[in-house]
Amino acid sequence: MLKVYICPICYNYRLVSKRSKAVCLHCNHSLLPCNISYETYSRLSDEERGQYRAYWKIRKM
Repeated sequence: MLKVYICPICYNYRLVSKRSKAVCLHCNHSLLPCNISYETYSRLSDEERGQYRAYWKIRKM
């Protein structure tokens, strides 16, 4: 089962399966699991994914 992770540093997404400790392919930082399922993520438009990324940025502050 695919899981959605996000980088708390550069906010890039990564889809991961069978790994409990995923790292960002852009900055090599440990990723955080997102609270949405892969199915939900796959249905999001590019705009909605951008809004979700913005949510993570605000959450960090």
